[in-house]
Amino acid sequence: MTPTVSPLPPWAEKMRELFVSGAASQFLLYGSVLDLVPTTEADGRRAFLPLRQFLEDILFAPFEVVIFYDRGKGLRVKRGSELLFQQWLKVFDSFQGTTFAAGPAPDPQDPARALERSGLLPREPRRALELIDRFLRAGLHRTRVVEGGTRVPDPVRIAVVVDYAQFLVPQAEAVYLAGELSEHLIKILDWATDPTIATAPVVTCLISP
Repeated sequence: MTPTVSPLPPWAEKMRELFVSGAASQFLLYGSVLDLVPTTEADGRRAFLPLRQFLEDILFAPFEVVIFYDRGKGLRVKRGSELLFQQWLKVFDSFQGTTFAAGPAPDPQDPARALERSGLLPREPRRALELIDRFLRAGLHRTRVVEGGTRVPDPVRIAVVVDYAQFLVPQAEAVYLAGELSEHLIKILDWATDPTIATAPVVTCLISP
């Protein structure tokens, strides 16, 4: 049964308000991130979900693609893998000579997990963040045809969750964030400050205990 929330927890409602208003598109969740999040199921019963599941199933439900990344598990596409992300990967592979999309045939019982099971998506931060960045920017250019045959912008709605962010961009003075650490930080901050992404239906969320 898919849980529904009414209302959202205060912190989640604040995130939603800030994103909908255009005031912010990147968020940091820290502290008790292992606590369960209270929800209300469709039949009115109280339920509790792990934070990551709450983000995927509830808070980010309106998004077409939900991507999770951490240094341990690598890049995982939790929603939208078959219809959007893998199609884009095939085009990316054809231009770059990579084989990210060359996974096993999807399980008809669970097609959304095909890319996650394949183990072909990158785990190393530089490659993973670059792949996410390319996908975000490609999604900005999607269009749809409206009445009269006119094409209008229809950017892909994407949510990106960077888990265990403290191991990717540790808290430190700028002088100590050299090399790859500075590259990771700049890439992630760019998702919040680049107007083409910050004003698009793209949300990024960093999780750190």
